[in-house]
Amino acid sequence: MYADQVLEFALRALERFGEHGDHFRPDWDINRMVVRGEVTGLRQSGLSFEAAVGAVADDLGVDDRTVSRFISHGKS
Repeated sequence: MYADQVLEFALRALERFGEHGDHFRPDWDINRMVVRGEVTGLRQSGLSFEAAVGAVADDLGVDDRTVSRFISHGKS
């Protein structure tokens, strides 16, 4: 995790809290951020998107599509 990623998460979390109050799920957003960070790190090391997603999916014990959906739904 880089400081700018943590700051971005914190700002988005505050915006969501302001919009939704008690519907805010910090654990869900943190997990998305961590998974995205792992995929991004693997991509920066030279892996293709598919290979990076596959590696993270293997680590988590889920299928590739689950990781892809998890990442894509967390872009807001």
